[in-house]
Amino acid sequence: MATTFSMTARDMVTQAMREIGVLASGENPTSEELADGILRLNSMLKAYAAKGLNLWRDTDGSVDFAAGVSSMPLPGALSVSGVRLATGDTERLMAQWEADQYASLPNKATRATPVAYTLITATSGLTMQLWPVPDKPYTVRYSYGRITADVVQPSDPVDVPQMFQEAVWLALAVRLAPTFGKARTDPQTVQLVAQRTAELERDMLDFDRPASYHIGSDLDAYP
Repeated sequence: MATTFSMTARDMVTQAMREIGVLASGENPTSEELADGILRLNSMLKAYAAKGLNLWRDTDGSVDFAAGVSSMPLPGALSVSGVRLATGDTERLMAQWEADQYASLPNKATRATPVAYTLITATSGLTMQLWPVPDKPYTVRYSYGRITADVVQPSDPVDVPQMFQEAVWLALAVRLAPTFGKARTDPQTVQLVAQRTAELERDMLDFDRPASYHIGSDLDAYP
């Protein structure tokens, strides 16, 4: 029994255009239409992450801090949790501080074993800041939600689980409709597709919602 069904970016753009009547069965998008569709698809997938739709991309990583180096970038990380300081085979959970808590420290240059971290967000990505400044080399391990993989080529797979593929190409259909206008789409059909999309997107969000949330910061290591 096969369980490897997947759709490429070309598949999704083509199906989306057929769903709203821009293409008939068997027809394929032009290169310009395909480029427009891939641009919308990438934008939509990135926007989904802002809604918290990212649990299937949870993974683990690590970063090495040299002595005297207190900040390191976390490439590909959208969110971070479960940060642990590794010493041999032992891991110790580190406290998370908000940026203003770190900013209020009077002794930022203190060197010792790091006990806490803060995350600095920029357009270039996340940076982890440790306190105290590492007095020797340390490895920090962490769990993180990775950033959605970009679609570059039409043959690229789309970074969503099988169960959500229909929701994604239907949502793409709705977002592509204004591109083609009333001359090539049927407004009533687009409305029906939008209604179905809303149902499936709610299902995605419900499925991807964490079982629990943590509110606030761990201040145990706060000086």
